[in-house]
Amino acid sequence: RLLILADEGGSMIPFRRVTAPLLESACQSGLAKVAVFYFHDTIKDVVYHDRLMTRAEPLERALNSSRWTGILILSDGGAARGNYDEQRVVNTTQAIQKIRHLLKLKQDSAMPNIAWLNPTPPSRWPQSTAGELPDRCGVPMFTLDRAGLDAAVDAMRGRTR
Repeated sequence: RLLILADEGGSMIPFRRVTAPLLESACQSGLAKVAVFYFHDTIKDVVYHDRLMTRAEPLERALNSSRWTGILILSDGGAARGNYDEQRVVNTTQAIQKIRHLLKLKQDSAMPNIAWLNPTPPSRWPQSTAGELPDRCGVPMFTLDRAGLDAAVDAMRGRTR
């Protein structure tokens, strides 16, 4: 049971050519129950069922809709713009803490592992907000390519490379 939280709009628009097929493949693979919720820039108290962000869902309800075994965040984490935004780091860290807290209250089994797929090249991460997020949030970040996707799946399964 995979929950995908996908950043939409703004700096993620140029990556739709790769993110849209990835999300569609995940949902139609039949390998797992997959739910996709959208957000813009940082995860807030409300996520959306659709890319246009017209059908809102409280984050807590989205997290409680199933027993998630893995959570995948799909976002550039600010790397596309190439700048550092401390407030985005703080907001993202708080969002990840909230997700973990809400899941801890709900799950009576193992906590789902969280992985992050970033469509920007890793060379852009260090000088941007994205470079700070893995350490501050405690979520491993992988590049959106075949090797990164495989590594993210392994991370969600609790395996490290």
